[in-house]
Amino acid sequence: MDSINTKIDRANNVVVQKVTGQLCLNDIISKIESALGDITYVAGMDCIWDVTEANLSQVQVDDIFILIKFVSNNLLRTGTGFKLAIIANSDLGYGLAKMFIGYGQVLPFSKNVFRSYDDGLAWISETKRDSGEVLLQKPESSGLRQGFQQKCKPSSFQ
Repeated sequence: MDSINTKIDRANNVVVQKVTGQLCLNDIISKIESALGDITYVAGMDCIWDVTEANLSQVQVDDIFILIKFVSNNLLRTGTGFKLAIIANSDLGYGLAKMFIGYGQVLPFSKNVFRSYDDGLAWISETKRDSGEVLLQKPESSGLRQGFQQKCKPSSFQ
């Protein structure tokens, strides 16, 4: 593994995993374990895995089944009902993500794959709009890409 940069943003209820360089199953599981053990993580947080700069040549089809089993065994820690956006611009990454989504239908959260980060982020944000939450623009200094939206429930203004 070269690098997986994790950003846990409680204010926006999202975990962003940005992968650069070689990636394998053990790296993925290790980073999930690390995020779940982080004091700022809350079960049910939305998640973005950005593999646009990753080398996925070592990821095998069997790894997808192992990953699904791992996630399934950790649902009490991950939570349910959240959204997982996988950002993959290569054909290999997109195909592997689609396989995870297809075989992972048993997992109780929404999953989707996108070619661009902005499209994935927009999809993550849709639920917040549909649930009646008011979205405010988050400042650029958040460390996430420009345009990330901060959610506020209307009741928080009382």
